[in-house]
Amino acid sequence: MEPLPARVDLAIVGAGTAGAAAALFAARKGLRVLCLDRKPLAQAGARWINGVPSWLWKQVDLAAPTGPEFCGGGRVFHLVAGLDGGPGAQRVRIEGHAIEGVDMRLLLERLQQDAVVAGARLEGELAVTAVEDGRRLVTAAGSVDCEWIVDASGLAG
Repeated sequence: MEPLPARVDLAIVGAGTAGAAAALFAARKGLRVLCLDRKPLAQAGARWINGVPSWLWKQVDLAAPTGPEFCGGGRVFHLVAGLDGGPGAQRVRIEGHAIEGVDMRLLLERLQQDAVVAGARLEGELAVTAVEDGRRLVTAAGSVDCEWIVDASGLAG
């Protein structure tokens, strides 16, 4: 691994879909971006198929998913509350919605690649061990001063 930069405009902790998207959009605006994840980059973020509104892609200037990344749309959408199956379980059926199934693993790969092409630096298998003075990330590979920090560490932290 190359040495970490001494200073960046934006440091992002977590390289899953939220962190990779933040890295991409910030790098597109010309910011110096460093995005770190404690896991290997390919293992960061969600590992499931998620429902995403079809209008989102145009609004955020991303290509809509295609091929294996796109898992279909226009199907009946089922919501279940009370997954224990007890007497209080409620089911809702929604038709005519604009939700598309997206393989988040493949979306993540695309967002990470696009972020790097836009100029962001992404590093996996590098945990942030401390934040000092609210503007310095500390890792085993060194410290990085930053103007802003985004916590995109997600559910697993």
